[in-house]
Amino acid sequence: MKDILFFARDPGGASSLIDIIRQSQLIYDCDIYAKDFARTIFNNNNIKYKEASNIQGLLSILNNYHLIFTGTSHLEYSEHSIWEKSFELNVECIAYLDHWMGYERFYEVNKKKYIFPKTLIVTDNIAKDKIIDKFSDFHIEIKSLGNTFLQKLHNTKLTNIEIEEAKLDKNLNNYEEIIVYAAEVIKGENLEEKYGFNEYSQFEKLYDYLKNRDKNIKLFFIPHPKHNFKDVEFELDSIIQKDTKMDVEISHKDNIVQLSDKVFGINTSVLVEALIYQIPSCSIQIGIKEKSDFELLNRGVIFNANTDEKLVLFINNTIEPFKYDINSIENSLDDIMNFIELKISNEKI
Repeated sequence: MKDILFFARDPGGASSLIDIIRQSQLIYDCDIYAKDFARTIFNNNNIKYKEASNIQGLLSILNNYHLIFTGTSHLEYSEHSIWEKSFELNVECIAYLDHWMGYERFYEVNKKKYIFPKTLIVTDNIAKDKIIDKFSDFHIEIKSLGNTFLQKLHNTKLTNIEIEEAKLDKNLNNYEEIIVYAAEVIKGENLEEKYGFNEYSQFEKLYDYLKNRDKNIKLFFIPHPKHNFKDVEFELDSIIQKDTKMDVEISHKDNIVQLSDKVFGINTSVLVEALIYQIPSCSIQIGIKEKSDFELLNRGVIFNANTDEKLVLFINNTIEPFKYDINSIENSLDDIMNFIELKISNEKI
């Protein structure tokens, strides 16, 4: 009998599992399965995996493991099937929630019910308190154990000298300000109707304010891994004006976030990465139909520009940057690995 089966489907879920998988492979007998976007994340990080396009086939082997460990996909139900089958087989199952929102991911439309793993790991007590409050009627073991991806970002933060060298290497040293807009896939999805806007309309708000500033600005648009690059180019062509002083570039993330002066988005986890790097981060929520469920906004950890006036205030540096409690993530890998050891030890008894 093997120790752990890992499964991921979404980019965020896969990213959060990388260091856990690497550490587990040193200790346990593990199999890694990936589907859709997680494959790219694992490929980029040299994680060897097996294809999991046939979830039914995966369900048939769950009882060969002491522990199942998954991500939490958004609006896709592969993990739901794994969680339900694990309950049926009485196999220990843990899932990792890598964000502070998107709780509809636990609701399966076809079955008209919420589906949870036996144990849910979240990053911090902010996320834990929200889950407890929102799903108080459900019996879920919720553990606040940090985030290994954010821990790695914190531990590998560039020094000021390294940042200046990286800017020079990327020909960014002559810009007065470097701005990042990190996008999510909203246009054409159910979220567009829910929010009343999409990733491009909010980018255009930011662009319109920045283009009139008397500064030499570099503006990066970072697509989401789920974006089609040609679609992004098409959308931005209708927004970007060629005769402005501002230079706009579509870019994959790399270390651009660390080199930036401000980071914007809507509900992206890249805003949290900016917090880890102590870079001012702002969520643009202008015209939102209902209150955002992004708990870091509601707690005032990330600035919420839900009006044009607030966006201008943030752009003009009149808002004091918020801070994130680094203590929440400093020992993430050790804490999660200790928890895994406890679960597997209990299963082997």
